[in-house]
Amino acid sequence: MSDREEELYSDEEEEEYDEDGNPKVTVDLLDIMEQGLAHEMPSDLLKVPDPKAGGELEEYFFVRSEDKSIVNFYRESDESFQICAFYRNQCWNFSLYEPRDQFFDASRSCFTLRPTGGYTKFVMQNHHCEGCDKSSYSCGHGSQTRQELGSITVTERDCPGAAHLDYFEVVIPSVYADRSRSIWCPRKLLSSANPHSHYALQELKRGKSFSEYLKHSNSSKGSSFLDSPSKVTPIRSNSSVSTACDPFDREYESILLKTNIPKWDAKTEGLVLDFKGRVGAPSVKNFQLIQDSTEEVVFQTGKVEKGEYIVDFSYPLCPLQAFCITLSAQHL
Repeated sequence: MSDREEELYSDEEEEEYDEDGNPKVTVDLLDIMEQGLAHEMPSDLLKVPDPKAGGELEEYFFVRSEDKSIVNFYRESDESFQICAFYRNQCWNFSLYEPRDQFFDASRSCFTLRPTGGYTKFVMQNHHCEGCDKSSYSCGHGSQTRQELGSITVTERDCPGAAHLDYFEVVIPSVYADRSRSIWCPRKLLSSANPHSHYALQELKRGKSFSEYLKHSNSSKGSSFLDSPSKVTPIRSNSSVSTACDPFDREYESILLKTNIPKWDAKTEGLVLDFKGRVGAPSVKNFQLIQDSTEEVVFQTGKVEKGEYIVDFSYPLCPLQAFCITLSAQHL
C-alpha cells in the first residue's frame, strides 16, 4: 500500500429514486456550501486549463484502495484532495468528500463513469447539468440520459514488439478559446425546433452515448465530423469549425483524442514513451493521448508504485475527464 494512501471504505446503501425515476437528492449541496462544509462545487472539476499555457501538462495523481473499489484524486503541487471515485452499482460514482469524511454519502454522487459496452466503452456523465436549472442535478430523464462529458472506447491493435496495444479513442465536447464547452444535454433534444429530438432521445435511453448517436446521425447525412479528424474543432481556435448541416449539429461539435503509439527502442528492446520522468514503474496502464488534429500530447497516465498513478493533462481536458480516462484503464 502506498505511503500516501488514506483509510478508505465503501458504503453499499441503495440509491433512492423519485417518482420520475431520477436519483433523489436528500441534501441540497447549495445548503452545504452556505454552511461552509463543502470545499468546492462540482463545476471546479470541469474547468479546463488555460489554452495559453503552451501545452504544459497539469500534474495530478490518484491513490487506489487495496480492493480497487475506491480511488482518491489529488493535485500534485500541494497534494490537496480533489474528488473520490467509488465503484458501486457496476459503475464509478464520484463524491466531493473522502470516504472517511462525515459528509461522504455513497447514495449521492456528482458524476458517473458508466460502462456501455463491457469494459471497453464508457460514458462520462455530469449529475449537475451545465445547461439545466442549477437547482437540479439531473437533466430529468433518468440516470442514463444526463449531460454527457465525453465517451471512451478501447480497442486492441497490433503493435510491433507487443502482442497487442490497448488503443484509446476519447470523444469530448468541443472547448473554445474562452474555455467554455459545447453542452451535450439531453434536455436540448426535446426542443420542438430540433427535427432529430425524438430519435435522439430514444437512442440515449437505450444506452447509446452522445458521440455514438452523433456519429450515426451525421454519417447518415454523409457528413460526420467524428469520421473526419481534420475537421474536429482545433485545440486553440477562437471559434468552432462547423462541419454539420444545421444549428442542432453545431451545438454538438466534438474533439477527438487518441492513443499516442509508443515507439520501439532497440536498446531496451521494448516499446517506449517519454513521460518526462513522471512514471516510476512499467505497466500496461501507462499511456498517452494526443489531439487528433494537432498530434500534441494532452494527457498521460502511468504507474508510480503499487496503487498510485499520475494523471497529467492540458487543454482541452478538465480534471474530471482526465480522472475518468485513467479509471477506465483500470479495468483492462
